Amino acid sequence: MANATSDYTNFFPAQRKTRLPGGYMGKVLRVDMTTGKLTDLNLPEEPMLRKYWGGQLFAEYVLLNEVPLQIDPYDPKNVIVGMTGPITGTGFTPGAPRCALFI
Repeated sequence: MANATSDYTNFFPAQRKTRLPGGYMGKVLRVDMTTGKLTDLNLPEEPMLRKYWGGQLFAEYVLLNEVPLQIDPYDPKNVIVGMTGPITGTGFTPGAPRCALFI
């Protein structure tokens, strides 16, 4: 977490305290491509999910908080964030992408 703000320090809680809003599955998978380690993380608490609603904004927030400034695109510390949002596939956003992918 190179640019971590105080809001981001506990963004993925060890235990959730608030209910999970509809449309979310509850987990994020973190994959370390260097070591092959897989870690499942709880989604943020409900107020944060409402603040960073949807896959695109949520992914951008994670990217901005985890990528060091001036990083080389091929640096192993770089991250790729792929997310779907809570209304993906519902038809509420015709023509919208099914997922957001940020590099």
